[in-house]
Amino acid sequence: MASAEAQLRRRHRGRRRSRAGDGLLPGDTARHHRRGGGGGRLHRERQLRSQHHHHPCQLRHPRVDPVLPPQPRALQPARGRDGLLDHLLNTACGAPTELITPQDIKQLCPLVDITGGGRYPVMGASHHLGGASARHDRVVWAYAQGAMRAGVHVLQGTPVVDLLRDGDRVVGVRTPAGDIGAGVVMSAAGGDVTQLVGAAGLRLPVRTHPLQAFVTNGYAQTLGPIVSSTEFLAYVSQTARGQMLIGHEYEREQSFSLQSSFQFLQSCSAKMSYMLPFLRDLKILRQWTGRCDISADQGSTGTR
Repeated sequence: MASAEAQLRRRHRGRRRSRAGDGLLPGDTARHHRRGGGGGRLHRERQLRSQHHHHPCQLRHPRVDPVLPPQPRALQPARGRDGLLDHLLNTACGAPTELITPQDIKQLCPLVDITGGGRYPVMGASHHLGGASARHDRVVWAYAQGAMRAGVHVLQGTPVVDLLRDGDRVVGVRTPAGDIGAGVVMSAAGGDVTQLVGAAGLRLPVRTHPLQAFVTNGYAQTLGPIVSSTEFLAYVSQTARGQMLIGHEYEREQSFSLQSSFQFLQSCSAKMSYMLPFLRDLKILRQWTGRCDISADQGSTGTR
């Protein structure tokens, strides 16, 4: 008898822990039990929000590293007259940039080969003291934290699979966990926006292009500034671990594929090795591909 009573107590405690940790707010829990699992879209939306909503301190994998490096600098070596004029364009756009000589380049970044391997000699460079590459994941977390402090519900791990329409109006979104209605639906889906709105029969003046990058093993010597090239359309920066992050402009062909290519590795590494010969001795750790949304202000999109 005592054993049976102990089992009942353990089960009762387990139910209480389950209810306390099921992700529902107290009001939603009460409504859930009153309705026996609940019907109605409003109830499901409240339950969905409460299950997936997190306070800023409860974000999954929050990033605490700074958005920008401690000493942001950007160096853009140039091989011709057009490249040497980039500093004037930057300055006119509000980013003060100075034109420096090949000797100045060697002082700022000794790893740069100003002879370009004998094929691409460097004539000078644009030096932007405030230039930097922001940590994009940290920027996203900062926006999410700020939005939640303002009362926005952020549903993590909840992809939007379709848009809900009422005639010509979009009235909500569909997720694997349920539908969410809204008076206004905004899209910040980046390169996935064309597929998302296409499901609702809409077309936007936006194209989707793949963008690739790769990272090498760590390198003991400090690179210093971000080194980029408008002629090669590529850039190199060093991570906090000493790894070299190398990227290229987006692919010219439109695609939704996230598959990385050997052609990109071969082309990008060959170009940047002329400027930074030490890259030839490093090993590639990983490579990845993302999607870019290219809007009409960057060229014709083919959509009227």
